[in-house]
Amino acid sequence: MADPIQYITEQIIAVLNRALTAAQSDGSITCRNVYEVKVNKTRDIKYGDFYTNMPIEMVRLTGRPSDYIARTLLEHADISGTYIDRMEIAGPGFVNIFLKPKWFYDVLTLILKERDEYGRLDIGDNRKVLISFPDIDMYSIVWGDCVANILETAGYEVLRERYVNSHKSMREINDEIVNLRLYGVVLSTWFYEQQLYDSDLQETIEELDIMGYVRHEGDDMWFATDTHDALILKEGRFTNIAMRMAYYRRKIFKEGYDLIIEIGDRASADTFETVREAMIRLGCEPEHMEYLVSPDYNPLLEDTGRDVLRFLLSSSRDKEDGDSLFGVQYAYARICSILRHMDPNRLALMPPEEIDFSMLRHPAEQALMRCLPDLPNKVRLAAQRRQPAILTDYLINVADLFHRFYDECRVRINNNDLMYARLGLLEAARIVLANGLYILNIEAPERLC
Repeated sequence: MADPIQYITEQIIAVLNRALTAAQSDGSITCRNVYEVKVNKTRDIKYGDFYTNMPIEMVRLTGRPSDYIARTLLEHADISGTYIDRMEIAGPGFVNIFLKPKWFYDVLTLILKERDEYGRLDIGDNRKVLISFPDIDMYSIVWGDCVANILETAGYEVLRERYVNSHKSMREINDEIVNLRLYGVVLSTWFYEQQLYDSDLQETIEELDIMGYVRHEGDDMWFATDTHDALILKEGRFTNIAMRMAYYRRKIFKEGYDLIIEIGDRASADTFETVREAMIRLGCEPEHMEYLVSPDYNPLLEDTGRDVLRFLLSSSRDKEDGDSLFGVQYAYARICSILRHMDPNRLALMPPEEIDFSMLRHPAEQALMRCLPDLPNKVRLAAQRRQPAILTDYLINVADLFHRFYDECRVRINNNDLMYARLGLLEAARIVLANGLYILNIEAPERLC
């Protein structure tokens, strides 16, 4: 159960699929086409933990009303041996799914067992990914570094590479290295444009020419297809288009990267599409190249510190508001303080299976407990969509739920079972906040001065 949300989602889908198959077998439902079951998390616990609009979507496939489909599915659903407590019809065409509390207790136990590993996935299957940074500003590189960290957490083998134009001096490069390190970025390699002149440029242009994708006009040469007409050689000098074509050909066909992600601005997107089409003509699969537009530059970020800059660049929140990171770090530090002043030795030695999480019945406890299973799934979504904001927004939510818990629930109490259940919940929350901040390469401070 490395990703609890993925695990329980697949379990719910399997139950619904079996119910549909059983209903089709006895003739209760006749479906003209294959239907793909989808489930989503609910926003309000009173509507259950998950829901599906399967009945309303199947109306056009079955010719039956949605309420009939919903009743029939529930009549055929077998939830024995699952984490599902019950399923209820809700409104026209929806089914709400309620989970057994044991699922949440098992997830808390999982977090306390996995600790630093909680949130790590293997969806990348160690595929080689190159994050390429062409001539862009430092803030775009910092944002791209956060994307790279998330991909590494999801199981990709990631290399960060700065593409250095010929006109950049060594002094400029050294200054950039120092500045990037101040903001937590250490690039794996620096690729100098001059390296392409050895053989890559000539090989790339010749291969495209042989395949009929180069047009000659005097001394000039153009990359010509049905949709692009880009200059690659002008007055004996290779253009940026030609350089980029040679660079990507080298990385894909010689160095064997499974995926290249270029971080850039909106102005360079058209250039990338031209280069991408050239690579496709040479045999590259379209999905092996991506272009990500970094957040727009904001001068208000210039005077921010390392952690604040990384968090704000990754967040969907107001870029002028540094309080969101403080709220997350304050939550982490406060949890550390609680654990430090309670009974850390006993808690550390207590097997997670011995903690009675069924004692957690307060709404603030329940809300925090129900949020913690989401970390691996947020990492999954952030990696798939290349959006660090999915992770930062989640950490803000966890911190907010902890602060609510802290305001409403005392930890030092006479009921030892409840006290250690709350300490276990707080330790799980601490792990989630620490791991999320670690992924973004942001400090998780145990004390705030």
